[in-house]
Amino acid sequence: MFSPEKGLGKILRLNLEGSYQFEIDLWVGEIRHLNESIEKINEEIKKRGGNLPGHKNLTSIKGISDTRPRSF
Repeated sequence: MFSPEKGLGKILRLNLEGSYQFEIDLWVGEIRHLNESIEKINEEIKKRGGNLPGHKNLTSIKGISDTRPRSF
């Protein structure tokens, strides 16, 4: 994820001046939405990529996760 949820929570608890807090609330909402979209993309990559030729060989290499081989 782009930014951990814990960090986003800390940012929201800063209690900044009105207009600044408003902007922070909007940005945090956008970041959360992007994180959700990225998670959906990762799940789709996992579903599709597992059937590609050579996937098993690439994921057997130490340090390569299930989503990494699709980028090669």
